[in-house]
Amino acid sequence: MVMGNEGNLQIVNQVINLNSSVSTKMPSSSISSVVKFKNFSLYLHSDDIDKGNRTYASIANVTLGFDEKKKKTSDFGSSTSQLKNLQNGQGYMLVKGNLVVSGLGSTQQEYRYNSDKYCYFRNVSSSNYTILHDEESNSCRYNAWLPSKPRWAVLGSKFTGVKKGLI
Repeated sequence: MVMGNEGNLQIVNQVINLNSSVSTKMPSSSISSVVKFKNFSLYLHSDDIDKGNRTYASIANVTLGFDEKKKKTSDFGSSTSQLKNLQNGQGYMLVKGNLVVSGLGSTQQEYRYNSDKYCYFRNVSSSNYTILHDEESNSCRYNAWLPSKPRWAVLGSKFTGVKKGLI
């Protein structure tokens, strides 16, 4: 975590990893287990930039990520699944005195689920209450676990110099 000298700049970069497993043994001597690997990511960057003449720009960029891999095994076989959810949000606000004179906000989300039996993919981007891109599929061709190229909403040069919070 980074905090600026004047309290305006805040940067948070946090990753939580969690591994869990549960095993059961039934009286019929069947054994089953579930093993999960989870990753939670948070990135936040916010700052106020003095523009002079009692005016400042307030910027924020946040990224939330969730990744879970699960494997179930039993006497009858095994199955695997993976869930990935990545959300980004950006905001820009120009303030003069105590009045907001302009602003822009955008969000992006990419959601992927893949198992031995089912696949689902959705990629949505919006800017200032308008959907820019919305793609959805049950086809497993979208669920290869290679990095995708999501269509992120672009805020233009207003975010020059601000680190994008992509995982």
